[in-house]
Amino acid sequence: MTENYILIKTHQQQDLENILCDLANLYRDTEYVKGIQLYRKKGQIELFLIRFTKSPDLEKFGYFVNYLVYPMDVLEFQSKVRGYYRTADVNSYPKLKSGDWLMLYINSEDQSPENVYITNENNQSFIYDFGKRLKQLDDTVESFTEFAVDPNEYNHIIDIFPSPEVESAKTKPWWKFW
Repeated sequence: MTENYILIKTHQQQDLENILCDLANLYRDTEYVKGIQLYRKKGQIELFLIRFTKSPDLEKFGYFVNYLVYPMDVLEFQSKVRGYYRTADVNSYPKLKSGDWLMLYINSEDQSPENVYITNENNQSFIYDFGKRLKQLDDTVESFTEFAVDPNEYNHIIDIFPSPEVESAKTKPWWKFW
């Protein structure tokens, strides 16, 4: 596959769909969530592929990986998430431009929900926090593993778009809700 994507392993498909809807609504002002595509691997019930009709920049992509591990309203969601981002799409951080792909993930040892880990193809690890700081680590946290993803091996489940914004009952007369 030549585009940025997220792989997620979970047994909770309905929760995943709800989380992606919440994500689309939270980031409705960005073009990245207007067409989140969810696929399930053929013959498997727990492996999902997430694609974007408009690829997010690295910062938003990191937020999305983080959100899939730490969704706001689904406390019992269990998943393993790996995002794969092309280094050709990285503009702001030259240190990351080693190899063709980056792997983004959450380190299970780290208790801070405000960052994402990145490993490049040379197994150099970084922490990217959501204050836009990138710190290279001395040791590899998790070795880079790229899954060969063939979209033909996945069944399309749903395209997710943000819900239309609804006016509050306080600002809209009751007769206009009909």
